[in-house]
Amino acid sequence: MEQITHFLPLIKVLASFACMLAGIRFKLGIWGAILAGSFLLAMLFGMSPIGWVATAGSALLLEKALYLAVIL
Repeated sequence: MEQITHFLPLIKVLASFACMLAGIRFKLGIWGAILAGSFLLAMLFGMSPIGWVATAGSALLLEKALYLAVIL
């Protein structure tokens, strides 16, 4: 049982990635799929929706996030 809890964060990240792939598959668009996946990941790790919005808003001002947006 201890081994399952050891892999729980990995399972959560994989679930978020699967959500993104499903969003792309169902033509949600790349931005919508990433948004849905990031929201799911935040909820799985116990972040509140308001905390998610604040974190996403502050991340938009980071230089690396802007480079990623340009690449996408």
